[in-house]
Parts: sequence; structure tokens; C-alpha cells
Amino acid sequence: MASSWYLYSSSAPQLNNSGYEREEFNNYAQEGFWEIVEESFLTDPPIRVYFGNGLDESTAKDIKAIVQNNTTDSPNQDYIRQIIAPIGELKMGMYVRYKGDIYLINNYIGDNQIYQKSIMFLCNYNLRWLNYKGEEVERPIWRQDSTRFSSGESANQEMVTGNVRNEIIMPKDLETIHIRRDMRIILDDYDACQILENTPQVYKITKENRILSVQNGWSIFSFIVSEDSFNVNTDNREKLIADYYPDLVDYKVELLTNANIQIQQGQTLQISYVLKADGVEVNELPTFYSNDEAIIEVSEIGLITGIAVGASTIEVSFHHVIATINVTVVSVPVVNANTCKITYVGMPDLKVGGSQKTYTANFYDYTGAIISPNAVWSIYDNANNPVSYIQVMSQTVTQIQLKCINDLSLIGTEVFLKLTDSGNTCQEVLTIPIVSLI
Repeated sequence: MASSWYLYSSSAPQLNNSGYEREEFNNYAQEGFWEIVEESFLTDPPIRVYFGNGLDESTAKDIKAIVQNNTTDSPNQDYIRQIIAPIGELKMGMYVRYKGDIYLINNYIGDNQIYQKSIMFLCNYNLRWLNYKGEEVERPIWRQDSTRFSSGESANQEMVTGNVRNEIIMPKDLETIHIRRDMRIILDDYDACQILENTPQVYKITKENRILSVQNGWSIFSFIVSEDSFNVNTDNREKLIADYYPDLVDYKVELLTNANIQIQQGQTLQISYVLKADGVEVNELPTFYSNDEAIIEVSEIGLITGIAVGASTIEVSFHHVIATINVTVVSVPVVNANTCKITYVGMPDLKVGGSQKTYTANFYDYTGAIISPNAVWSIYDNANNPVSYIQVMSQTVTQIQLKCINDLSLIGTEVFLKLTDSGNTCQEVLTIPIVSLI
């Protein structure tokens, strides 16, 4: 049957990837988007993203991305933006500096094999606090009133509502992981707080959610805070930092665990301590911190685990008072035990009413070299009971001579000869059949 052929003209496009269009698309999709963000007028000026703790410029990177307008026309949502960037540039909980403002990516990063897309919220407050070392820390956060989500309590015909609550959201980093329940913070306008007639609004953390959004090890933390009272003795209105002057109370951390300890890889050890405030023991939980989690891990309750060979420190912090434990992690020692063996001439059996038989103890160290500890012998039956029908004719530091009494009822039974050294570092058990004389 004749076939029809068609000749392409020189200007006709040819498809070299018929049947593999998806693969061809995937191969060039990301490169195409990179070209768009590099050349398109839609691309915003360089946007700075931060990969480290807070706004640490040493971890910052300028990227090309597209930031879309408000996601909604609602006044309550005008702080939300959508960001589109080349794959690999965005992380959950990342700070983004855009047109002079700081945004926080607090949504999952979408990836359609061409670009990444996520939602970022405009940070509307700079929270300041003292970390566990007593150092000042500042983080841009996103804050919203959560009072409307609270539930009240009913009593007869009246509803009693709770106090004012806020939700604050911040990224997970080396500082924010130490924020704890009952920690006090100040959320207020700076200028207004400098007027002595105004009382700064102080809040206490009452609820923690550290797994609000987690993606590939990056995450954000959510804390619910409730109204608390301003303390003129401990809170600093000039810096807007609560509990700035904790030294008005004499806090102490007394370690019951040695300050210099050594553990093996995989071994655990519970830190023991006593916490005191003005000399009175208090039942509170300090903050534990490992300076190198690749070597030592420590749980929230102070359980140390040796991870890798090396040395690091564990800090036990209580109201900015720090006690330090030096920890050395060593490898698990290889136990090179001695070995022992019972030798004899011929078969190991004893004959009823027969002559005595000599059994010799042989000891070796872990290299196989012969050593000469004193032999310790024991003889027992199947029930692990000593036997009287096997007589010890003689015994030295390396040999024992045994003889079975003349009792035909013993034929077919077994006894066991156990050999150890004086330090019980090795063991050998020999099964001895009892057989007839002929």
C-alpha cells in the first residue's frame, strides 16, 4: 500500500519532542521564570530576605521576586501580600524586607515546578525582651487582637468575658525557641508609654503553639498573651521590656549535678538542680540550652543525651541567672573480654565406676594470647543443682580430675562442668555424658 509523505518547508516548525512535551516543559520552566523576573517590568526592585536569626544582615540575600497587591480589598486584610519567587528562595518563617517594610512569611510555600508562591504578613510591632542570658533581643512580629476568639463564662443571665488577649506570631530561631509560658512582654506605643500618666500595656504568655506551621524544618510560633499589670520595679518603660530588672530578686541556680561530667555516646543523664528566689526554694522549671546540639542534646526537663564524641556546655537559666555544665562525650568502649576453653583427651564423657578424667582450663586475652588466671570450677545437673556422684579427685590452678561413682542408674544422664576465672570475666560450660564402663 502506498504511503503519503509530506515535506516540511524550511519555515515550518518541527517538533523534536513529540510524546515528551511535559518533560520538555519541566526542563525549561524554571529557566523561563528566571528570565521573566530578570527582565519583566512586573518584577519589583530587589527584595531582601533573611535566612538567619531576626534581621541579621550576615544571613540576608537580595532576590528578584514579584509581590502582588493586597490579597483582598477588606480593610482588615490590607497587610497581606502574595509573593512569587524562583524556586528555592522562600522559606517558612522568613523575614522579607519590601519597600521599607518588614513582612513575615507565615504560610506554606507552594511549588508548581516553575516558581514558589506564599503569603506574607506585614509585621506591625517590634517586640523586645531579655533572653536567657540577659541580652536584649528584638524581633518584628505580627500581632492581632484575639479577644473575639475567647470564650466567656455564663452565670445565670450574665456572660463574664475574659480580659484582652492578643496573638503574636514570630519565626522560629535560636532566640524565640526560649520563649516560654508565663513570660511577660510589653505591647504598646513607645511615645505614649513615655508619658508617666500612661501605663504601658503588659501581657503574659498564656498559650504556646510551636507547630502552627512547619515546613522542611522552618516554622513559625504562635503565642496567646493576656493582660497583665505593669510593675514599676521590674519593667522598663523606656525600652518597653518587661522584667528588665530581675536583680531586685536574688535568683539562684544550685546545681546538684557535677559541673564537669563525662558521658558516653547514646547515654542519658538527668540534670539535678535547686532553684531559689531570695533564698527560698521554688518549684519552677528553668530553661536548658545546649551550645552544640550536634554533640549534646538536652530536653525541656534537663535530660542530657550524648550524640557525638566531643565537648560542649549545657546552660541552665533561671530569670537570667545561668549555671553552666561542661559535658564531654566519649565513645562507647569496646569490651575486649577474655575467653576460656576446657580441653581434654578423647571424648568428654565419664564412665560409671571408671577411672578419673582430667579436664584442663585454658585462658586467653582479647588478642588471643595465653594468660594464667586461677580456674574456678563448678559441677551441676540439669536442674542446676550440685552433684555428689561426681567426685573431684584433684584440682590445681588450671586442671581438675573427675570420677563418676559406680551407679548404673546414672547411665544416660548428663552433668555440666562450668569454668570461669576468679574475676568472672569469661565462662565456658562443658556437657559431660555419663556412659557405661564397657
